Amino acid sequence: VDPDLPAQRPTDTNTGRHFADIGVNVWRSGWDEQATILLHHCGLKGQHKEENMNHITLYALGQRILPDAVGPRTVDHNVPMIDDLIQNKWMSGATLAYHCDRRSGYSLGDARGAYFGSRRHVLFLRPDVVVLIDELNLGDRDDRTVRFLLHPRGECAVRENVLIVRSGEMALQALTVLPEGTMLPMTVAEREDQRRATHDATATFVGRGTLRAITFLLISPTSEPPPLSVARDESGIRIGRGETEVVLGLAPGEIAPGLVTNADLWLARLRGGEVEAVLVPGSAE
Repeated sequence: VDPDLPAQRPTDTNTGRHFADIGVNVWRSGWDEQATILLHHCGLKGQHKEENMNHITLYALGQRILPDAVGPRTVDHNVPMIDDLIQNKWMSGATLAYHCDRRSGYSLGDARGAYFGSRRHVLFLRPDVVVLIDELNLGDRDDRTVRFLLHPRGECAVRENVLIVRSGEMALQALTVLPEGTMLPMTVAEREDQRRATHDATATFVGRGTLRAITFLLISPTSEPPPLSVARDESGIRIGRGETEVVLGLAPGEIAPGLVTNADLWLARLRGGEVEAVLVPGSAE
């Protein structure tokens, strides 16, 4: 090692790694200050024993838009909570799948004994689309209240159940929908302690049985992002935002004219009707 060498940033772009020894999955679009960095926590725990299985952290365009946990408790993380029940801090989850290529990333986290076997799919289309799919078994006996928690940092507002977080010259739009396209009600409240996050945001579901809920996190390089439209067709959920469209496929079907998949889960970003990027978990890039 030569201590006289000048410091240099790494030059690799669109990188990622699964760190099995600390239970963290990471993707980044580069090493510059504007890069998107996404972390998904699910696996072995360190000495602090935080209640953080399936927690995500998001940095984008120089902003800590969804910072790391604001505390050690379940409610302090970007995770779902059922009836305000906490995670078992002594139990670890597991990452069942991890993928990284030059266009996308994917992981599947299983909370196992830490939280009723809940699972979270994390899908990432670099550099501006993150989708979280939570699978929860609520039982059939009584209605349960599920809160999908986010702890953003920035100026926050909710418009038509879409959370908008502005920070610097960028914005994050977040919404949680059910597979049939129903948007869950979203609320946001300012935090007293704003050393890490400034607000607590919550999308809420009340019901029973097997629940599958989808949270879209859309990054924009402007503080005034275009409004979103939500539609459901035979293949999946379509989120329109200006000239681009994000499509989450929940069944085999047509991604775009001339492009068809037989996969049960896929994610695509289109611009002007043309496909920019596609992620099909479990397939080669």
